[in-house]
Amino acid sequence: MRLEAPAAGVHLFGEPGLHGLQQLLPTLTRGEGVLEYAFDHYRPVRDEAPTRSRTDHNPLNRKEYLLHVVRRV
Repeated sequence: MRLEAPAAGVHLFGEPGLHGLQQLLPTLTRGEGVLEYAFDHYRPVRDEAPTRSRTDHNPLNRKEYLLHVVRRV
């Protein structure tokens, strides 16, 4: 990801991510900047695909899920 702001003379390299850019925008533009973005592409995972443990109840286990949703457990 590359951000160029010629008016401010700022060049950022690396991958700060969209959230990082949104956080930097007011500082870089003195509150007058607009951020437009669009999805560009997917890229292959180099090693093993990252996984994340579920933070809520598993809807695939219907009985257990409904018990938690209805808050009877």
